[in-house]
Amino acid sequence: MTRRAVFGHLRDGRAVQRLVLGTAPGPVLHLLDLGATAHRLEVTGPDGVRRNVLLGHGSPQAYLDSTDYIGGTIGRYANRIAGGRFELAGAAVEVGVHDRGNHLHGGPDGFDRRLWDVVELDDAAATLAVHSPDGDQGFPGALRARVRFEVRPDGVAITLSAHTDATTVVNLTSHAYFNLDGEGAGSIDEHLLTLASDAYTPVDPTGV
Repeated sequence: MTRRAVFGHLRDGRAVQRLVLGTAPGPVLHLLDLGATAHRLEVTGPDGVRRNVLLGHGSPQAYLDSTDYIGGTIGRYANRIAGGRFELAGAAVEVGVHDRGNHLHGGPDGFDRRLWDVVELDDAAATLAVHSPDGDQGFPGALRARVRFEVRPDGVAITLSAHTDATTVVNLTSHAYFNLDGEGAGSIDEHLLTLASDAYTPVDPTGV
């Protein structure tokens, strides 16, 4: 199996790589270095049929044109920062806003829109990293983020980490969308999700 191939090109000519982890009949995960994106996850269902259970786009430009963050690794800060303003160590910080007056998922040029470096790659795991300089999207401190994807016999483990040279905020996540019935199977209205949570945080009309 080819573990690394060209998925497409950005408008400036840079190649976007596709990385493939795992081997059938176990899980097989396709990643993109654009956004450290989980692009496809092929699994064998209880009926013995192989299915891709992740949503994805067909080209690099489709990922960049989308506003849904499908499959991307989100940073520097996942979710919303109200008004794009917060206080840190006694100082006011302003970050980029692009969602109803709020900061969302790292700003207008978040980590999901960048080419990550492939640090490690083997048959079952890949580690990708991205550097965010001081002041990037308004956030203080230079930051180096890493994400490790590991395919296991019963699933995929994702480990996120970051190091910074100054006091800052960071909140990384994977933004994968699933349809357990498989690609092209329609809506997930019949899926059942259970969360073992004691509480949840309600949001206002702008998502904060």
